[in-house]
Amino acid sequence: MKKEAIITILIGFILIIFSEVVFAQSSGFTVTSVSTSSVVTRTTDPVTVYWIINTQLNGGGQSITGTIDPPTIKSFMGNKLYTKQPLSIEVNSVNENAFYEIINEGILIYKYKLQTFDAQPNFLGIITSDPPSCQAGTNWDIPLGKSLFQFAKKRYCITKEQVGIKGVYNNPLIGFNAKIKLSVGDVIKEKTICSGSSSGCDGSSVNFDDVGVATWSGSLVTGEPAPNQDNFVAIKKLDSNTWQIARKSTFESYFPKIDVTDSQLTQFKTLFSGFDVNQGDQNINNLLTQVNQATDTLLAEDTSFTSSPFNKDSNTGKVTVTLQRSLTSPNIVFRIRADWIGIIIPSGTPKILSVNTDKFASGEQGTIDVQVQNIGDSEGTFSATLVNCEPFIQTTTSQSSRKTLKAGDIDIIPILVSGGSLSKDISKSCSVKVYDVNDPSSETSFSLTLELGEAKACVPNKVFADGNIIKKCDKEGTALEIVKTCENGIVSDEKSGFKCKKYNLLTKLKGQCETDNQCGEFGYCNLDINLCVQKSECVKILDNGDSSKKADIAFVGDGYFNNDELKDHILKLVDYNGNSGYNGLMSVEPFKSNKDKFNIWMIKADDKINYQDSKPNYKDAVSIASKCTSADYTLVISKNNYRSYCYFGTPCFNSVGNSLSKDTGRLILHEFGHGFAYLADEYSEDGKPKSPREPNCAPDIETAKKWWGNLEGNNGVSYFQGCSYVNSNIRPTENSIMFKHWILKDTYYPVNERKILEVLNKYS
Repeated sequence: MKKEAIITILIGFILIIFSEVVFAQSSGFTVTSVSTSSVVTRTTDPVTVYWIINTQLNGGGQSITGTIDPPTIKSFMGNKLYTKQPLSIEVNSVNENAFYEIINEGILIYKYKLQTFDAQPNFLGIITSDPPSCQAGTNWDIPLGKSLFQFAKKRYCITKEQVGIKGVYNNPLIGFNAKIKLSVGDVIKEKTICSGSSSGCDGSSVNFDDVGVATWSGSLVTGEPAPNQDNFVAIKKLDSNTWQIARKSTFESYFPKIDVTDSQLTQFKTLFSGFDVNQGDQNINNLLTQVNQATDTLLAEDTSFTSSPFNKDSNTGKVTVTLQRSLTSPNIVFRIRADWIGIIIPSGTPKILSVNTDKFASGEQGTIDVQVQNIGDSEGTFSATLVNCEPFIQTTTSQSSRKTLKAGDIDIIPILVSGGSLSKDISKSCSVKVYDVNDPSSETSFSLTLELGEAKACVPNKVFADGNIIKKCDKEGTALEIVKTCENGIVSDEKSGFKCKKYNLLTKLKGQCETDNQCGEFGYCNLDINLCVQKSECVKILDNGDSSKKADIAFVGDGYFNNDELKDHILKLVDYNGNSGYNGLMSVEPFKSNKDKFNIWMIKADDKINYQDSKPNYKDAVSIASKCTSADYTLVISKNNYRSYCYFGTPCFNSVGNSLSKDTGRLILHEFGHGFAYLADEYSEDGKPKSPREPNCAPDIETAKKWWGNLEGNNGVSYFQGCSYVNSNIRPTENSIMFKHWILKDTYYPVNERKILEVLNKYS
């Protein structure tokens, strides 16, 4: 039976691997997930890439249609990729059948054959011998009556003959065929796909020549169920060697009579030997008539266990029932070659609105602020680089000096620059170039002049702390002047930079130490840095319980002179309920689901973190963090400008600037990934050593498959070049927080999440 069920899907494009989970719903089907078989860039040959489209029919009808067009795809992708032309997919259901096979139980069906022989009297009418003997193979030899001389008057010879065999029908196998047609323009590819026990098809996974593969699975049809065969039996007639269908009740009416007949005939051998011949003759004939009639009724019955159209093979007994059903919710996974429908990678168009830079001295670091607007129709990720500005050196990489802007948005891309080892007045006219990293041909340039001054002994008018002495650089930057000597030490001052610390019971904490006794009543000796530190100036601002069972994070403020401001920034960056607007630590899995495993501390201290080579002093941070004796992890948030960093298992230094932005929490997530779970950076950067590291940066594909092969295909996990600073290392996803952390839709993804969960499982 052919049916007219038609499912037509117009697909304009299918998501890429680094997209979030999005369901495309139409009237007839749902696209549940889509990915590409490999990374797509502007240099990728489309012949090597496949779109992997997961669809699920919504079911409930005989004609199901739906459409996905390029504008819809742009909404899925955030303008990352879309198709060049639509793909039309048509699915025509052909038939649905239920197949019933026979299980031969080996239960034999019998009839009883009767022969009678009378004794022959002599000429005097006297019986002088028994009737003739039964033939060989007779089952029951029953003599009837006794003559004058004790000879039998009649002999009954009864043979039990097999006339059939009983079987049962197994549970049905459901077979379903459908024709799937793919078409792009005038090119049409058509194959038959099937499931269950079907013939005449190409299988449940079919290859459309060289353009794609479709795989059919899941629940296929609904409506009329397959008939129940439990109330019927299969009977094979030996005379015709054919199978028939009989009701189970008919067989049950016949079957007990066999045992009853066998038992009665055995009793008759002695029961009627001395009785009247007529009485025995009547009983035996009545018994055999009943059982043989039941056998004949069973063999004559040939019925059906369904009112639906069906076909029975008499030789094998196999029954095929054609079902009247409609489509339900099958899954069809399409793997389509990308060059058949094309790939378009949109990009933004940058426009430089302004460039601001100030003269800086040799040995210092200058900053160029490039104000950029995206004047294109699509989102763009822009990077800024200096052109022909030698001998000036750009100290920020193209990776760190980039911003992602939606169409029409404006933002500033900072470029850090230095004069290297030069120490003289230099003025250089050159330009800065801004381009879309997804399409380097989309670029623009802007002229600027960089100025470098001779090296200064110090920064003019800047106040310094040198031990217990406050010093100030003169206005020419040639010498330091002593402002004040502080007997009890120095503390930060919001107005003047530094001031003398007033005497208190913690004065002894200023010195180096080897034992706790050297640090006074309120201090102890931190043997990691051999400095006295206060026993406690911690304030717990998020309390989830006993510190021995929790992960305790201590936040240290650098450049903060107001504890209320510091607490406010910490709470925003922790983002405990995921709604602070700063995309903080607890807004992303697996921290989000495990936030009750953390205690958050804030260190209130007058201590100042000093700087060496434009980086915060590590020992200062450890000293301040030591005031929180319960802390497992330390996060420094600083208003000073430097490149944020965090070595594995050490305090994390985060340069957040004077004001927080929506990306600041993502920076915390990136650096904390290093300090908490020992995750490696997943980007490439010139001048760095090759540093592969488990779990997320493998030295080669073979190692990567060992590390995360069991997660391949899970939420975009695959094998991508470029990780831990060099292109030859392999990372597990196109992007993650450990790569471009500022792309808000991306998470840590499965490989990194698994490692983070290993650490989280130590806490309760």
